[in-house]
Amino acid sequence: MTDTDKNYRPGEYKREFGNFSLSFKFPVAKLLDYQGREEELLKDENVFSLLILAFLGAVEKGEAIDKKILLKVSLIKELYKRGYDREKILQLYKFIDWIFVLPKEATERFHEEIKKYEEEKKMTYITTAERIGIKKGIEIGIQQGMQKGALLKAQEMLQNTLTIKFGDLPEDIKAQITQINDLDKINALFEIAIRTDSLDEFAINLNGNGSGIIN
Repeated sequence: MTDTDKNYRPGEYKREFGNFSLSFKFPVAKLLDYQGREEELLKDENVFSLLILAFLGAVEKGEAIDKKILLKVSLIKELYKRGYDREKILQLYKFIDWIFVLPKEATERFHEEIKKYEEEKKMTYITTAERIGIKKGIEIGIQQGMQKGALLKAQEMLQNTLTIKFGDLPEDIKAQITQINDLDKINALFEIAIRTDSLDEFAINLNGNGSGIIN
């Protein structure tokens, strides 16, 4: 779960109708449970370890802004160090930038650091991509808080998450995701995408036949 309430752990789904009742109990996994395990996550080669670190950095309260900038820069540098290809770096960068939002001035400093790093490595993946629209899209969809932009961005991030985890998506799944106009449902599907082990299992929930989301 991606909420910020450590005590919120809904480990049971229950429905009742007349004299009938159905109860489904399940383990709860919260990203907040990884607080204090940052070094372990950084050593973990699973790509989702970096996304969890980005989430933890974003929700951490009381941290100095310099420390937040340093953490976000280190996460982006780690994408290069792990040898990911250009497309994967861009997908992960967009996702990290979406959940780990810095104040405007700090964002400018962050981009300067990334620009310097890319110039040193002679791999200007991110700074080039920004010039063709990534930065503008993120600002419109997230920072301005426009409902339509947020929905479109959430749909895009959900598809990116599934692509990173399972590879290229079938066109029918892409189409179904783009037809969802409920941001809460997109968020619920995002949580399912993180914890599910197969694309088929995700598709069942996407079609409304699974227990992961409530119609």
